[in-house]
Amino acid sequence: MALHRPLLAGLLLLAAVPARATPPARPFPQHVPQAPGTILPDHRTQAELDADVRALYDAWKSRYLAQAGADADGRPRYRVRIARSPSAGTVSEAQGYGMLIAALMAGHDPDAQTIFDGLLQYRNDHPSSVDGRLMDWSVPASEALDPTGNDSAFDGDADIALGLLLAAAQWGNDGRFDYAAAAATAIAGIRDATIGPTSRLPMLGDWVDPDGTPYSQWTTRTSDFMLENFRAFAAATGDPVWDGVIAATQAAAARVQTVYSPTTGLLPDFLEPLGATDHRVRPASPQFLEAATDGDWAYNAVRVPWRLGLDAALHGDPVSRAQARTMSLWAEGMAGGDPARVFAVRRLDGSLRPGNAYFTTIFVATLGVAAMLDAGQQAWLNACWEAVRQSDEGYYEDTVTLLALLAMSGNWWSPAGGAPVCGDGVVGMGETCDDANTTSGDGCDANCTPTACGNGVVTAGETCDDGNTVAGDCCDAACRLVAGGTPCDDGDPCTNDDACAAGSCAGALVPATGCAAAPSGRLTLRDPSPARRTLAWTWTRGTASRDDFGDPAAGTTGYALCVYDGTGGTSRLVAGAEAAAGGTCGSRPCWTATPAGFRYRSTSPTLHGVGQIRLGAGTGTATLKVTARGGNLPPLGLPAAQQPAVTVQLKTSGGACWEARYTAPALRNDGKTFVDTPG
Repeated sequence: MALHRPLLAGLLLLAAVPARATPPARPFPQHVPQAPGTILPDHRTQAELDADVRALYDAWKSRYLAQAGADADGRPRYRVRIARSPSAGTVSEAQGYGMLIAALMAGHDPDAQTIFDGLLQYRNDHPSSVDGRLMDWSVPASEALDPTGNDSAFDGDADIALGLLLAAAQWGNDGRFDYAAAAATAIAGIRDATIGPTSRLPMLGDWVDPDGTPYSQWTTRTSDFMLENFRAFAAATGDPVWDGVIAATQAAAARVQTVYSPTTGLLPDFLEPLGATDHRVRPASPQFLEAATDGDWAYNAVRVPWRLGLDAALHGDPVSRAQARTMSLWAEGMAGGDPARVFAVRRLDGSLRPGNAYFTTIFVATLGVAAMLDAGQQAWLNACWEAVRQSDEGYYEDTVTLLALLAMSGNWWSPAGGAPVCGDGVVGMGETCDDANTTSGDGCDANCTPTACGNGVVTAGETCDDGNTVAGDCCDAACRLVAGGTPCDDGDPCTNDDACAAGSCAGALVPATGCAAAPSGRLTLRDPSPARRTLAWTWTRGTASRDDFGDPAAGTTGYALCVYDGTGGTSRLVAGAEAAAGGTCGSRPCWTATPAGFRYRSTSPTLHGVGQIRLGAGTGTATLKVTARGGNLPPLGLPAAQQPAVTVQLKTSGGACWEARYTAPALRNDGKTFVDTPG
C-alpha cells in the first residue's frame, strides 16, 4: 500500500566485488530428509518428480524472468515480471520468490548465481521510502518512482531475506555480494519496521503505525505466517524475537481455526482485532484492505497451507502439522478426492464464493504441501501433484506452484537445518529426550520419548502401547492388551458390534438393531456427476420425542446418517455423513432450536457432508429430513443391489436411532438414480 511519505535516501550498502562462478554447495536435486510422518508423491519416481520440477522451472524462467539492464559495472540486473508482457511491473513478493527459486535450483541452472545476484541488485536499486533496508513493494517496468510513496510489503522482504540466507549457504560470501551481511541487514529491517513490538505479529508493511488505526500491529495478513523464514532468521541471528513471532502467528492461526473455521481449518486473507482494547483476532471485514473477500480464504491466504506445511515437513513442528492437516483433510473430503473440484475463493465454512467455481493450480498446489503430512492422504497428494505439475496460468499461480513442487518433491532445504534426527544426541523439536541411540527400553526410547507406558513404543512389561493411557481402546491404561471380543468404540458411527481384536477396535459395516421405524418417507439418491450428486431422506408419520433428539444446538449431541445396501448377505456402506454438535456455519450457528425440535443448515459441502437436517418431534407425526449434495458425497455405487434391502439410519451420539428399509423392487433403481419408499 502506498502512502504519502518522503523518500529516504538509505540504500542497502553492499560491497561489490568481481563476479566469479561459485559451485553450489547444495545443487539441485537435494532429496532432503523430511520430518517423521511426512510423505512424498509415490506415483512417480524421484527422478520423475525432479524432472517435473526442472520442466516447470525452465518454463517459469522463460515466462517471467527478465533482464533489467545492467549495473554501473556492466553486470546484469534481473527482475521477476508479474505477467508475461515486457511491460509488466515487478513487486517485492515476485523478487523474493525469484531469489528463493534461483538459490534452490542452483545445480540445474548454471546461471543461477548470476540470476540471483541480478535479482538482488535490482532489489537494492529500489529501497522502501520508509525503511531503506527493505524493498519498495511495487516497481513499474519503467522503474519510475510512485509520487505517493514507495513503501514495503512484509512477505516480499521476508522471502528476500530467506533467499539471502539460502544464497550464503549455497555459494558462500566471497562473490559479488556478501549474502550473509545482506541477510543480517534485511532481517534487522524486517524486525524493526514490520514486526509488532507488542503483538509480535507481522505487520502489513513498514508504512503501518504499530498503534495506528485502522491498521496496526494487530492487523495482519495470514499468508505472512512464514514459519520457515522465521526459524531461519532465529538460527541466523540468535534473536529471541523470532521465537516470539512463531508463537504469535501460531496462536493467531489456532484462534481462527478454533472459533471461526473448526471444520475446515481455513484462514482468511486478513485478520483484525475484535476492538480497540480487545486484541484477539478475527477475520477481517470486507474491503478491509484489498477486496470484499478480505475475510475469506482467498488469493492471499491460499499460501497458508504451503507456509505451515513446509514448516511441519522440514522441522517437524507439531503445531504447524496439526494446523495444516486440518485444512488438507477438509479439502480432500470436500473435493471427493478430485483436485479439480477444489475451486477458488471460499468462506471459512468452506462454502464457495459465487463466481469461483473454476480450477486454478495455486489452490491445489499449496494444499499438496499440506497433504505431505498425513500418510492416509497419499492418493490425494499424488492427485494434487498430477493436477499442477504442468502449471501454465499466470505469474502468481505458476510461481507459487513451482515453489510448492520444490517442497512436495523433497527438494526444499532450510538454512536453519532440517528436521530433528532422533538418536543424534541433540534434543530437537518434537523430542523430549535423545540419548544418542535409537534403542528402546533404556530410558529414552526409539522415538526420543522417555520409556513409559503411553509413548507409542512397546517395551518390557507392556503387551501394547497405542500412544496413550486411556482405557477402553483395546490397549488399557497399563499398556496391556484387552481381551478379544471386549466391546469398544472404533469412532465410526456407521459400524456396529465394535469389539477388540489384537489390540485394535473394529466394527462391522452392518445396520444397528433396535432403531425406530416410521410408515412413511422417501429415499432419493442421484449420481449423474460429482457436482450433481444428491442424497435426500425423509422419515415421516413416526414417533419421536424432543428428548430423543438431545441438544445439538448446545453442542452436546452429534448426528450421523448411514446408508447401507445389502448384497448377498453382506452390507456395503453407500454413504456416511456426519453433522457435529454445535459449530458455526458461516456467521451463524449450524444448529438452531425450532418449536418442534432442531434444524441444521450448512451451505458448505464439508467433510461431514450434510447440508440440512430437520428434526420434528411428535407421536405419529414426527418428521426427520436429511439432505446432502455435491462432491462431499462419495460415489453412490448405483444401481443398488437391495439384497434384501437398502437401509437408512440416522443416529445420535446419545444412542437414539431412527431407520427406514427399502426392499426390492424400488420405484426407480438404475445407474444414476435410486428412488423408493419404505416397505
